[in-house]
Amino acid sequence: MSASAAKGFTISTNSSKAFGVIVEGAIKGLGFGLNYVLSSSTSYTVTNNVYNMAHIGCRVVYEVEKGTRVYYNAQNNKELGRNAYTYKKPKTIEYDLIKVY
Repeated sequence: MSASAAKGFTISTNSSKAFGVIVEGAIKGLGFGLNYVLSSSTSYTVTNNVYNMAHIGCRVVYEVEKGTRVYYNAQNNKELGRNAYTYKKPKTIEYDLIKVY
């Protein structure tokens, strides 16, 4: 988005955005994968009454999951290993004014 406006003027934009996460890996030869995409197509209009000059910007808000992955031997249920992980899933896309000056 490159729309900008001086104080007192209105900014309008049409925008399509996509943010995602792809996680792939293997633990002791066992592969796994995860894919998530958040997309937004929007028309956004705002009047700049705050800044001398402003752009419309967007940001992604993520849902963060942290945990420990544990894997076991399927025959005797003995723990083979563990490791920590962090998974950031896009939750929403927010639009607002960004101050230029």
